[in-house]
Amino acid sequence: MNSVRTFFKLLGRHKMAVATFFVLLLVFPILLFPFSDLADLVSEQVAKASGGQIYLQFSRLGLALLPGPGIELQDVTLDTPFMGHLEATSASVSPSLFSLLSAIPGGSLNLKGFLKGSVEASSHSGSHSENGLDRQRIELHVQKISLVELKDLFDLPVQIKGKLTVESKSQIDFTFSDQPESDLAINIDQLELPAQTLNSAMGPVQIPSLRLSSVLLVGKLVSGQLKIEKGEFGKESDELHGTVTGNLNLTFRKQGVIVPQLGPYDLNVDLSIKSNLEDKLSWLTGMASQFKTSAADGNRYRIRVSAQNVGLPPALNSF
Repeated sequence: MNSVRTFFKLLGRHKMAVATFFVLLLVFPILLFPFSDLADLVSEQVAKASGGQIYLQFSRLGLALLPGPGIELQDVTLDTPFMGHLEATSASVSPSLFSLLSAIPGGSLNLKGFLKGSVEASSHSGSHSENGLDRQRIELHVQKISLVELKDLFDLPVQIKGKLTVESKSQIDFTFSDQPESDLAINIDQLELPAQTLNSAMGPVQIPSLRLSSVLLVGKLVSGQLKIEKGEFGKESDELHGTVTGNLNLTFRKQGVIVPQLGPYDLNVDLSIKSNLEDKLSWLTGMASQFKTSAADGNRYRIRVSAQNVGLPPALNSF
């Protein structure tokens, strides 16, 4: 009996050491588990589950502790029929415990070395919509991804260079019965457009070689309308610089995939163009000559641009 009492006294005196022992007893098997050996098995199961449509490969699988418990993949490649070939130096996924219990998608995703930049995204339960529907709160942080890589990924019709940064916070009903709400900030550093021809509502448009130090767009999406609160492109030292504010109808429909739809727009554009570039933009300066005033090293154009559809030629007015 005395031996038992002595044993429990010793446990009481060294309770922190005992607790640490049991924690390590649980953690070490997890840490020592050969996760890397699972790479081929995971790749095989993903391909099988997708009917051979999705191929995931990585060099190493391990545990991630931040921003929350999850898994981390190294040297990741993903091939899909709808997004082509994707690569990242690392990808960590941390599912939300509440989401796992409630069967609602949630957690965080962190991609490094993706499109030569990084992406952080998180999804958690959000507020209800005005119609009482459940929504998810989505946060997105995109840091300096390459516009060249983005152009190739989405097969965009414009040649473009620069570094893109995006910050957004959104409330989304994934049935899209209600339109998303979002606060959005987009920044492009060192934007470059080589000389090229683009198709527009006015026909083919010749774009001369153009460089802008920066482009900034800050807006809010509410009830299917994107309000551009702050738009700045270029600096005074650039051949072209100015501002844009206004509204653009932007709605989303779920048709198997999520389809954005652009509607009427009404924008106020304040544009300064230096003389050496102005002659190369004759398609723009010619039809907007009535809105021109003299400015240092060129001319300034203050134009209200509006249309009922992005596919129609815009109406131009002063503001």
